[in-house]
Amino acid sequence: MTSVQELRLAIHGGVHGAATLQTIQKNSGRRGLRKLIAEAEDENDQSTLVHVALRAQFHLLNDARVPAHTLQERYGKHQETMTALAPAANLTRWCPLVDAVHYRLSSATRVLLAASSAATLRRCLTEADAYGQTVLHAAAGAKASGVARRVLRGGGDDVVKYALRQIDVRVPASLRVGDLHDAVGNADLELLLSVGRRRGELNSSWLDVRDRRGRTALHVACRAGRAGAAAALLAAGANHSEVESEWGGSCGHTAAARGHTAILDAWRAAGGDDEALDGFGRSVRGLLQQECWSAACWNAAGRPAAEAVEEPACDAREADGGWAPPPADVLETFGGAAASFARPPARSLTAVAAPLTREAFERDHESLGRPLLLRNEPTVASWAARGWTRDSLAAAAGDAAIVVSAKPYGLGDGAGSERTKLRDFLAGAAAVGGANASEPPSFVFDETLLAGGGALAADASPDPPLFEIENGGAVLRQLSVGPPKAGAMPHFHGAAYNALQVGLRRWALVPPSAAVFSRVPALDHFRRLRFGGGGEEAAAEWVDVVQRPGDVLWVPELWGHATLSLAESVAVAVEYV
Repeated sequence: MTSVQELRLAIHGGVHGAATLQTIQKNSGRRGLRKLIAEAEDENDQSTLVHVALRAQFHLLNDARVPAHTLQERYGKHQETMTALAPAANLTRWCPLVDAVHYRLSSATRVLLAASSAATLRRCLTEADAYGQTVLHAAAGAKASGVARRVLRGGGDDVVKYALRQIDVRVPASLRVGDLHDAVGNADLELLLSVGRRRGELNSSWLDVRDRRGRTALHVACRAGRAGAAAALLAAGANHSEVESEWGGSCGHTAAARGHTAILDAWRAAGGDDEALDGFGRSVRGLLQQECWSAACWNAAGRPAAEAVEEPACDAREADGGWAPPPADVLETFGGAAASFARPPARSLTAVAAPLTREAFERDHESLGRPLLLRNEPTVASWAARGWTRDSLAAAAGDAAIVVSAKPYGLGDGAGSERTKLRDFLAGAAAVGGANASEPPSFVFDETLLAGGGALAADASPDPPLFEIENGGAVLRQLSVGPPKAGAMPHFHGAAYNALQVGLRRWALVPPSAAVFSRVPALDHFRRLRFGGGGEEAAAEWVDVVQRPGDVLWVPELWGHATLSLAESVAVAVEYV
C-alpha cells in the first residue's frame, strides 16, 4: 500500500506520479484514491497534492541544470501526473488554479479548468489567496513566469521553441522576456475570461472584485503597464471608472502618470474621461502634462541632464560596531559622480529630508509610481539606535542557518548559493578582493531572520508609518548583509522599501517598461555602467541612487533595480505582495 509520503514524493518527482496514481486507483478504486489524496493535504502550509505538482513543474522550469531535451521529457511526465491527479482531487481546497496562474503554467491551468465543475470554478474565480488577490488579479499582474525564466536562462532555439509550444501563443521573433511575460500573461487571462464567459461566470462581481489593497484586476494591469491585459479586461466588461481605494485614481490616472499610452488609449475607447479627477483633484489630462518618468519619455525627449550627485562619504556609523569602512579602491571605481559612468544615468535621485506626510507620499510617489529616497526616517533611525553591530547580529542570530549567494534573485538557478551560519558569514564577510576582482562576493538576502519574532525582528519593527501597508496586505521582510562589491542582480517585483542601517550602497533603477531579469551579477552590471560594454539590460535608461545609513529607498512596483554595496552593508528590505 502506498503511503501519503510516498505519494507526495512521486507527485513531486513527476516521473512516476501518473503511474503511481493509476496503480492506487487500480488497487483501491477511485474512492480509495480520493481518500489517500485527502489524507495528503497539509494544513500547515495549506497545500494539496495538486499544489505539490504545480510547485514541481515550476521548479523544473527554473532548473538551469536540466538540458532542453530532458526538460521536454520530464515536463511531459509532469503533465501526465497533473492530468491523472486533477479529476480525483478536491480543487476547491485552497484553490490551486490561483497557483497555476501565478506560476504561469498555462498547460496546467487548462487541465485544472477542464477538471473544474461549475461550482468549483465559481469558487476559484472569486476566492482570495493569502495576498488578498483573486486568480484574475494574478493573471492581470506582471509576474515572472517559469517559462519566461527558462527561456532567459536556457537560451538556444530548442528551448525557445519548446517554451512557445508550452504556452501556445505567438510572440515576436526577436524574443525579449517582456514580450514573453505579456504573451503568457495575456494567454492565461484570455483563457480565464473565455471560460468565465462560456460558463456564465463573467460578471461585475468577478471582474471588478477588489483585493486587500482596494484594487481591481484592471487597476493591477494598469499599474503593471500591461496593455494587452488591460484591453482584454475592458473588452470583457471591466468597469473603467472604478477607482483605487487608497487614492481615488482610475486606470486612466494610473496610465497617464506612468506614461502607459496604449493603456490610456484603450481606457478612453472604453469611455474613460480625461477630465475625471482622482482623490487629489488631479485630472487624467493634468497627469499627462506632468513630468514623465518612463523610459519611453526619456528616449523620445532625449536624455535629460542628470542632477549633481554628492560624492559618497563615509558616515560615522559605517566604521562603528566592527564594520569596516569603504575600501578606497571600491570608492574610486564605483563611488564617483554620474559623469564617471560610461553609461551615465538619465536621472539621479536626490534625497528628500524626513519627515514626509503619508498624504504627500501617496500623492507624489505611490500613486504616480515614482521612486523616493528619504533621508533620516525617524522609525529607521530608532532601529539604528539599537546598535546593529557585527557582535550584536552574531549574538542575536549567529547560529541561524542562512543561504548566501553571489547572485541574489538569480532566477532560481542556485549559482553560487550555499548554506552557512550567520556567524560564520559575518566572520569572513570582510575578506574580499580589490575592485578589479573577477568574482562577486556572496550576499545574504534572507527572509527567515526577521520572521517569527526574535531579537532581530523586534529591532526592525514596526514599519515606518509612511510605508505601512493598508487593508491587510501581505509583506515579505528580509535582512540583507554584504561586503563591498556584493549586491543583487537586476530584477523586479512588487513595491518595496529598503532601509539601510550600516554601510554605503549604490542603486541602478530602471522604469518598468525597460525592467528585466538578468543573470549578470551586480558587480558586473555596475562595471558595464562604469566602463561600457554589455548587453541590452546595461543599455537601458537608469536612475542613479546613492544610499547612506538612515536612508530609506522606496522602489515602486515593477521598477527594475540592481544594488551594489560600496562598504559592508546591513539593511532591512520589505516587499509588498
